Order: sequence, then structure tokens, then C-alpha cells
Amino acid sequence: MDHLSSHELLRSVRAQATLRLKFGLLVVVLMLAAVGWWGASRPENQAWEVGGIAAAYLAYNLAAYWLAYRGRHLSPRDLLVLTAVLDPLMLSAWLFIVGQASPLFVGFYLFTILGFGFRIGRNAMHLCQAVSMLGFSLVALLSPDWRSQPLFGFSHLVLLTVVPLYAGVLIGKLQDARELAERANQAKSQLLAK
Repeated sequence: MDHLSSHELLRSVRAQATLRLKFGLLVVVLMLAAVGWWGASRPENQAWEVGGIAAAYLAYNLAAYWLAYRGRHLSPRDLLVLTAVLDPLMLSAWLFIVGQASPLFVGFYLFTILGFGFRIGRNAMHLCQAVSMLGFSLVALLSPDWRSQPLFGFSHLVLLTVVPLYAGVLIGKLQDARELAERANQAKSQLLAK
């Protein structure tokens, strides 16, 4: 996306997949520890539901990694769009299940959004941001823990709106500076060649 060649995009998608795989295991451990300590969001959440989300999340991380390195069915761009949508949706499922401890993990949305922004570009970041805001809004509306504190949920939604928008401006300035430096290097090389 954002001015990346297909080779650069593939390299970025693979780096993202590797980070997701490594970081995903830590996320699962932290989320399971939170559910174990504070309990699930609803009493009717059984251990198999929590375990099912953990297994689905790990399977998703493995599948995204496999598709980035071995999959020939999806282009890097398609895989990027798919993961920019599924990453925040998986996190939203976790937040819904985790319950009381879910405010501890809202920062993972920003980690994911900004990761797409700095690694891929603003378009991927804004797609991930839009899905994150939708997923978090659903969690805030449907989870009893978030419904009991609507102002708290609204403040997190504002955070998910403002921080990535500001980061998008900074990323744009960095990209412009990089392009200017590359043009200057090319001009210098051409001058030296003459």
C-alpha cells in the first residue's frame, strides 16, 4: 500500500506475521491470566469459550504466518487487508471475554493500529483503526463491564480516534522526508555520473 513496492510490501507483511506470531503467544498468556485472576466478563462464559478463543487466536496467528511465507493463494496486499481487519476483530473478541481486566488490554489496539501505520503505511493504519473502533464500540455496547462505565468506554474510543490520526500526520511527514531524501540521492548520483 502507501508507495511500497510489491517486494517491500511482502517483506513488511512477513515481518508483521512474524511479530504477530511471537507476540500472539504473550497475548494469549496475558489474557488467560487475566481471566483466571478476575474471571470472565459473564458468568455464563464457560472455560471452553475462553479456551476456544485462545485456540482460534493462535490458529489465526499460525495461518497468517503460513500465508505470509508459504501461501500462494493470497497476494501480499490481500493478506495485508485481511489481517488489518482480523487483528482488531480478534482483539475485540478477547476484550469481550476478558471482562473486568479488559481496560488493561485496550492499548493492544493502538499497538496494532500503529504497527500497521509505521510498517505498511497510512491506508493500512486507517483500515485497522476503523475496524478497531467498530470492534471496540461493539465490546463497549455489549459487555456488561463496559456498559456499566459508558464514559470510560467513550474516553477509550476517543483515544482510538485521536492517536492514530495524529500518528498518520507524522507518518505522512516521515514519508515525505524519505521521498525527498531519495530524490536528492538520485540527483546527486546522476550529477556524479555525469
